[in-house]
Amino acid sequence: MTDNVLIKNVLLPTDFNPTISKSIPYAVSLCRWTGAQLYVLITYRLIENTSHMSDKKSIRSYLEEQAQKKMELIQQNCLGDNGIHCRFLLEVGFLFDRIQTNILNQNIDLLILDEEIEKIMDVSSEIQHSTLLHELSCPIMYIPANKIMI
Repeated sequence: MTDNVLIKNVLLPTDFNPTISKSIPYAVSLCRWTGAQLYVLITYRLIENTSHMSDKKSIRSYLEEQAQKKMELIQQNCLGDNGIHCRFLLEVGFLFDRIQTNILNQNIDLLILDEEIEKIMDVSSEIQHSTLLHELSCPIMYIPANKIMI
């Protein structure tokens, strides 16, 4: 690894889905290879959805608990002790806005997206899909759902 590596900071948005996204192994391998810092972004919105909550928890507490479970799952199944520098970002807001902000704030060199996150971005944004990704100020690595890393 040299000092002139182009990829120093990688942003990987993920959701509360309890399965491991297919994009995570790509991000981990790339960060291991380049020595890049991995930022795993989990966003949520404070919209009332009581279908999965006990009546004693606030919406924020429930969502933060779900995010913590996802972080632990990623840590155990993907990161382990492989020397990758990973930082989890748990933020309230629209996914696309949080991605844009973190690209600037964390000096992100590469955004890794998969089909599931793209669908969430598409649904949660008022921007037309054709212009959505063009508004981001860094390169994007796109992982189709049918691709599995070996």
